Amino acid sequence: MFALGEDFGSMGVSHMFNVNTIHMNTETFEKNMKMLNPEQRKAVETLDGPVMVIAGPGTGKTQIIGMRTANIILKAGVDASNILITTFTEAGVIAIRERLIEMIGTDAYKVQVSTIHSFAQDVIKNFPEKFTQEKMNVAIDDVQMLELVSEIMTQKLENHALEYLTSYGDPLFYVREIKSQIGKLKGEGVSPERFRKLLEEETQKSLAWLEEKRNNKRIKKIESYEEKHEKHIGKLTELAEIFEHYNTLLRERNLYDFNDMINFVLEKLRNDDEMQAYFAETYQYIMLDEYQDTNNPQNEIINIICSVNSHMAPHPKPLQSGEGINCK
Repeated sequence: MFALGEDFGSMGVSHMFNVNTIHMNTETFEKNMKMLNPEQRKAVETLDGPVMVIAGPGTGKTQIIGMRTANIILKAGVDASNILITTFTEAGVIAIRERLIEMIGTDAYKVQVSTIHSFAQDVIKNFPEKFTQEKMNVAIDDVQMLELVSEIMTQKLENHALEYLTSYGDPLFYVREIKSQIGKLKGEGVSPERFRKLLEEETQKSLAWLEEKRNNKRIKKIESYEEKHEKHIGKLTELAEIFEHYNTLLRERNLYDFNDMINFVLEKLRNDDEMQAYFAETYQYIMLDEYQDTNNPQNEIINIICSVNSHMAPHPKPLQSGEGINCK
């Protein structure tokens, strides 16, 4: 931890922290501190090393984020602009920002509070020289992603190329589920090519399962098991085809989705020392709201930033459900 008044110039920091610039509502801060239980107080007052808060809905998690941010600025001598807070919804961003305003006033607008996807989008916009191709593409939202999947399925239905992922009464019955599955696959960094390999492995497992049933003398009618295997592999095969078609259309139309943004940024951070150094220097404290919902690529982005900074340490993903804060 650097002491107040230390010369930051040799470290490439463009400004000196000035304690007189803090606009903190100390009365509100002290009042709220008295209302905390011992565990909450410990989370707010711990400034060094990783901190994880396990809390259910309505237990004051947003309050803890706001108070911990205020305490970091007040006691650690960190400028508000050197704090990054990520959450998963815009509603969460607003709630955290409002709580910060109560604690630190206008400095709340200096704190980087965003969804993880907005953070990735900002990285792409702010580093155009690093994302020469991506900056020329257009981001699509969930509605547009659903429309694209519907277009692909409609085309397949017209060509009689869809058998398992359709319904007699509603041909596009599975469109939302397919869109969701594609999002989950891309969210975990699984490409269409990787999914094809996983499909091959799953097919072999399913065939082994079916052979086991065939060799079971107590099973008289094997047809139901054969049908189950056929439908299972048939659906996965059609999903793989739609996934491939979806990614192809994105490239052809110069589009990308939310998960692509995360993967674009992750790929650059893995291999770009300059970007790693920039974010490690910029963000001295990082807090992740809804940490249990962080997927592998999102978690790796934060870990890369943390690992470069000797004053920050990544924390493993929690196994239990709860609210997590991964800081400094």
